[in-house]
Amino acid sequence: MSQWGILLEGGAIIFFVAVLFTYGAAGLKWLRLTPALRKRYRKLPKGSLGWPLVGETFAFQHCLMSTTPHSFVDERRRRYGDLFLTHLFGTPLLASTDPDMNKFILTKEEPLFTSTLPKSISMAVGENALLMLRGDRHKRMRRLVLSVFSPEVLKHKTGSIQASATSILKTWKGRKVLVADDAREYTFYVAMNAIIDMGQDRDERSEVFRNRFLQLRAGARALPIDLPGTAFRKAVQARKHLKTMVETVIDERKRSSGPQYDDLLAKLLRASESDGGEPLKNEEIVDVVLSSLLAGFDTSANTLLFLVYYIGQHPQVLHDLKVEHQEILKDKPADEPLSYSDYKRMKLTQSTINETLRLANPVLSLHRRTLQDVEYNGRMVPANCPVQVWLRSLHTDPDLYPQPYNFDVDRWKGKASTNNFIPFGLGPRLCVGMDLARMELSIFVHCLVTMYRTWELAEEDAPRFFPEPGMKKGLPIFVHDL
Repeated sequence: MSQWGILLEGGAIIFFVAVLFTYGAAGLKWLRLTPALRKRYRKLPKGSLGWPLVGETFAFQHCLMSTTPHSFVDERRRRYGDLFLTHLFGTPLLASTDPDMNKFILTKEEPLFTSTLPKSISMAVGENALLMLRGDRHKRMRRLVLSVFSPEVLKHKTGSIQASATSILKTWKGRKVLVADDAREYTFYVAMNAIIDMGQDRDERSEVFRNRFLQLRAGARALPIDLPGTAFRKAVQARKHLKTMVETVIDERKRSSGPQYDDLLAKLLRASESDGGEPLKNEEIVDVVLSSLLAGFDTSANTLLFLVYYIGQHPQVLHDLKVEHQEILKDKPADEPLSYSDYKRMKLTQSTINETLRLANPVLSLHRRTLQDVEYNGRMVPANCPVQVWLRSLHTDPDLYPQPYNFDVDRWKGKASTNNFIPFGLGPRLCVGMDLARMELSIFVHCLVTMYRTWELAEEDAPRFFPEPGMKKGLPIFVHDL
């Protein structure tokens, strides 16, 4: 999804020129090599490279903007199978919607596969981000980040997350609410609290940081055109400011003898104490902090937006959620904050989150690249070939999910985790913030259904999937008191 934002910046001509200059050489190289590749790899999956240079990008874009956003992949899967060749945004690639193949791709890292990112995202996250690291460096950094999002640490964050949700929801009474805006505000500050507490002058610095961060986020979704006025150029400049702000906080922490923080930044500053390794350099810490914020912000905000939408569209689900959360409150003294054990009791809430992620996963696909020739079940994938695990088509496969476009939380009753449902990825790059994301979503739902009786659309609205998942109007609603 990150490549698409720039399409809104210029129109068809600018877009075509950008593709021509940015991706033309790569596209022509692929077209020259294709006959040789097919001769050498006779078992290469079937598919189409589409038009010269632009490939099938416009057909893909058209489907995303239509009422059938999954039809691009669904049509090619019917025609070519669960693993097929296509050509999007200047990059020829293999797309997989097969559960077993997906597991193979996502769990077999080096020496077979490695994670890749578009240039715009690579710029935003930095070369030391988890998504960019490989080998022992990746394993070490992953251990450090995971330790901050472990159940033992999250147990102490339920109260602060509930306070954030309650503070935002109190402002909903008596006004038209644009859920998209408040979802972004809520998830951003939950992420900030877990990743980098700004310390003194927190409110003022956090707001400046947030504004720069939003510029960085916009550029991460744009084509990498480094010209004045483009989203990418603004993002490059925003990242420089954010780097300076993070380094300022690092210096303050190193000089301070005050109270210890329990955020990710603190863990990274004490890395050598944790594992006996070398202290991390400032640039490593900055990259991990910014990439962690980027990874957890949009995905959680978009999921929360769709949660509110789907629950509001299904009165029985809302009723059943109220019963679940009132049952939790019944066993607690009045005004006592939620505990981690309360969160773990939210079974129906988790099913509702699962169904929302299945239908409206904010992550379209996961990017990998082969490091050598790879053969799996008679399928040959050549070395240095981009491969995408297509999550949304997997999650709406009618063979795996009957009536796949119906919102049905009952489909999750007693359902064990399988390769058919991987909204947070799989294998050594499974999302490190998965548990925090589920907890912040669950606690927001708890506060929403216990503070208000119901809600209704203030204007007609509908889901969209271009340039990213969301609601066309941001989901304007009115809430009704208990």
